[in-house]
Amino acid sequence: MKRKTQYIFEPRAIVLLLAAAMALLLLSGVAESAENIVSISGKTVTDIQTEINSTLTVPDGGTVSVEGSFTLAGETDIGMKLTIPAGKTLLWQADYSGTTTNTLIEISSATNGAGRFEVGEGGSITQYGGGWAINAPNNSGYTTDITVSEGGSVTKAEGSGTTIMSASNDPAANVIISGGTVTSGASGAVISARNITVTGGSVISTRTATPTSSSAITASGSITISGGTLKNSSTSTTTGTVNAGAGSLTVSGEAVIENMVAGNAVYSTTGAVTITGGTVSAVNGTAITKVANQGTSCDINITGGKITGARGINLNAANRLIITSGEIIATGTTAYQTAITAGAGSVVFITGGTIKSSEGIARISVTGNNTISIERIDSSKNNYKGGTSDGLDVIIPVGATVNAVVIWDIKDDEHGVSYTRGDNSGFIKVPGVTVVSTAEIIEDDNEPITPDSGNSNSNDDISGGGCRSGAGAGFGIALILPSVLLTARKGKKRGI
Repeated sequence: MKRKTQYIFEPRAIVLLLAAAMALLLLSGVAESAENIVSISGKTVTDIQTEINSTLTVPDGGTVSVEGSFTLAGETDIGMKLTIPAGKTLLWQADYSGTTTNTLIEISSATNGAGRFEVGEGGSITQYGGGWAINAPNNSGYTTDITVSEGGSVTKAEGSGTTIMSASNDPAANVIISGGTVTSGASGAVISARNITVTGGSVISTRTATPTSSSAITASGSITISGGTLKNSSTSTTTGTVNAGAGSLTVSGEAVIENMVAGNAVYSTTGAVTITGGTVSAVNGTAITKVANQGTSCDINITGGKITGARGINLNAANRLIITSGEIIATGTTAYQTAITAGAGSVVFITGGTIKSSEGIARISVTGNNTISIERIDSSKNNYKGGTSDGLDVIIPVGATVNAVVIWDIKDDEHGVSYTRGDNSGFIKVPGVTVVSTAEIIEDDNEPITPDSGNSNSNDDISGGGCRSGAGAGFGIALILPSVLLTARKGKKRGI
């Protein structure tokens, strides 16, 4: 009978085999990782540029880290040009400084798309010359996103120009600040791009020399700020800490936007502005200034947060400001430093929140042709008769020859307020409100009523209706009128 061979493995032998296998894996990982690290110490700028670009041939999803220290000798046009393909990340953890007339780092467009350039922990880029610290132009239809994360620093010391610059036309690089610091002592914006997102860190302008026009960020597309601090400590009296221009601006969460001198904290032309949280503050200036451009404007919607300044919000023609919650506080002591100033053709609608000026100063100032301010007196009341202005206070200028018609109404199955003054007319949806026809009897103003048509007690946010044409201009003095009850014939509303 043939004997079977038996193999007996000692537990200790198995452990040793597994440990050896793990060691081989770790060593291979270290070797691979080491191949993806570029040191810039003791090399020429040409060698650094070549080595980084050649190392970026890592597989998709890979990261190349840059370490060490390098100072660009003398003044030159461009420090280095880097091309980051799609799906790749260049993590800058090196100390790099210099003086250039153009840019220290140009993120060139890759023909196969674009990856991500991140200034991370221990990374610093400092521009001492007239150029940008980082620039991502749109040369071939592709751009690389630029990120500054925790522990990263990008600085422009003085002169004029921008610290981080991205193309303003699509497709454009997104600039994302999630941590670290981006600062500038130069005139101009600290960051200029089409789309900017700030979730943490700080962006600060510190310019004190002339010329003094500066801002923390300016964008032509969209600005989203949900955290971090944006501050203008320069002596600028123009633009704002956040210059949204024609782009949209959203402020939420724990974001802080501050102007420490005499300018605006937020400056917007025709883009929509939405404030749901955070703080917008102008120590000696105006917290939010909204101006019309070429006769069009988009709404300011405030549903939370704190807005404070010597003057709160300034609507400089043909704008709509819709407030459901939050605080708007003016601290100035002159007559024009009101919590809300509404210029020609503007509409203010208030259904909640705290609006306060200094003692003896008007809360709301209304000037100009066709301007209207409407304030809902009792937000606990849910039901209103259509065709009436029950529970609404209206402000128009003293001496105005054109009266305002403001009534509860239903438009496209939405319940809210219709307004008309001259050629300034529109509709604002009011959440939680039910409007019924004048033929119906409201037995309990606080119990929901289902009307014959439309949706009752909508929980949607107030909708400003987007962009629209502006109205004329003029001047006047604000007068607070009592609620004007507009009786309406059955089935037809007078004045609309």
